Amino acid sequence: MPTQSSIDFVLNWAKERIDEMDAILASLESQAAEVRAESRVRADQFIADLRQKRNEFESMFEKQAEAGEGAWEAIEARFETQWKGFETEIKKCLEAFGPDIKQQRAVFQSQVTAQINAWRETADKIHAAAAEFAA
Repeated sequence: MPTQSSIDFVLNWAKERIDEMDAILASLESQAAEVRAESRVRADQFIADLRQKRNEFESMFEKQAEAGEGAWEAIEARFETQWKGFETEIKKCLEAFGPDIKQQRAVFQSQVTAQINAWRETADKIHAAAAEFAA
């Protein structure tokens, strides 16, 4: 049965994935303007589909934050499944618009930046907790 710290870990993990989703969507949306007109409708549809997946993930996150301990194993599996689905859609989106290295690099960079920000936030929390413990 999960403990409160493992529940917090899953919630933090889910929050970090939402931040990554937001960063990826922002990157794709900013680059959609550069897509040829005939591909633009398709790009907009991919972005709309990704936004829907992101919103579903966040909705599940908000609903599950209040769940009891007994539900956490299933919740964690559902988060993981939804995240993998989002990643699959990103790959489809990038493949649909060809081997545009600039676009792929921008998406990857936005994802890395979101991860670095999450790690910094975690490091800051650990540093603050250590300082409080030392005091």
